[in-house]
Amino acid sequence: TTNIDNLFDFIFHDSDNQRLKRIVCPWPTEERDPHFAELQCIHLHGHVLHTDKQLTFTLDDFANISVNVNPWYQSLMDDLYHRPILFIGSKPEDPPFHHYLEARDIKARAFREVRPKSFLISPNIGAIRQATLTKPNISGFESTAGDFFKALASKIKPEKRNLSSVRSIVYPHITFSTRGKEESADVIRYF
Repeated sequence: TTNIDNLFDFIFHDSDNQRLKRIVCPWPTEERDPHFAELQCIHLHGHVLHTDKQLTFTLDDFANISVNVNPWYQSLMDDLYHRPILFIGSKPEDPPFHHYLEARDIKARAFREVRPKSFLISPNIGAIRQATLTKPNISGFESTAGDFFKALASKIKPEKRNLSSVRSIVYPHITFSTRGKEESADVIRYF
């Protein structure tokens, strides 16, 4: 979806636990960091700090990025089929989204639907938009991002959520060292 701003750069600027890796399309695909030390922020439609790469706004721009295969859109469709996705204020109705969704659906029609539910948080969704979101198993919630995150924070107590607690749940059998962060990260990646 259109996320050309630098909000995530500001959020992760002073983070000690996780590094943010900004990926501005077109960019070669790469694997995610399975240990959560690095978070990928993928800008499918350009970025304000990368004027050397095309921003995608007009129908002609969308047509241009649909002509060539975009591995990051394919990765987004893989994520949509295997993980819940939270769309905040965005519009997953852009033509490339539906192009890659339909291409993925052609392959998956012979199989039972096992896609996890994803969510769209937006102040104005409407009945027609909600109906189009049903096929990719996306539920819409009419709310501002601020109200949504305040309600979420009251339920999950974010002060208790940090990289260490996530790692302890996902990798209960691995001990992550906080000393020598770079050295321990290299050892963890190796094993």
